[in-house]
Order: sequence, then C-alpha cells, then structure tokens
Amino acid sequence: IARELTHVVEVALRGLFEGAKDVALARSPAILAKYILGVMRGLSQLARDGTPQNELLEIADHAASTCIVGSI
Repeated sequence: IARELTHVVEVALRGLFEGAKDVALARSPAILAKYILGVMRGLSQLARDGTPQNELLEIADHAASTCIVGSI
C-alpha cells in the first residue's frame, strides 16, 4: 500500500508541475516530483525525531523555493 500511495503522490506532483506553465521550473516535472517525495520523507523522519515545527516549515519552504528558477 505504501508503494502505491507513493506512486499516486508522485503522479499528482508531476501533474501539478506539468501544469505550472507560468513559472520556470528548475528541473523536469518528473525529477521535481521525486525530489519533493524525498523531501517529504525526510521531513517525516525529522518530525518523528522531534525537530521543531518552525524548522520543518523552513526546510519545506527552502525545498519549494528550489523548484522554481530564480527563487533561491
């Protein structure tokens, strides 16, 4: 089930990035989808390890900013 859910999320993210015609993406939609999945998994582990919410949000914000050209 986890593998199937991961695939569904990846496909949804890829579709979201493919539909983002008004921004310049840093990488291909497929690579960005896998990158975001990796970040999500990492954030999940950090949360389980006790990382404060404000730090998790900063990490997520940074990851999101790396997906768009010129936003870093």
